[in-house]
Amino acid sequence: MHLFFSFSRSCWRFLNIQWDYNLQIMDMIIAARVSFNSNFFREIVMVACWALSTHRNEVIFGGVALSLRR
Repeated sequence: MHLFFSFSRSCWRFLNIQWDYNLQIMDMIIAARVSFNSNFFREIVMVACWALSTHRNEVIFGGVALSLRR
């Protein structure tokens, strides 16, 4: 589950989304949504997952360096 490795955790912290890794996945999402307290939680998470996945592929297949600035 590459979305929760150290680089990704830094991205989630930057977005101020807190995941409780001790919970089941649905409970983890609900708890993060409640603590984030924004109507745009779902959209932000979807875009962040897409960006993390895209950046991961660029790093693995394109030789791009890990960067929070991209």
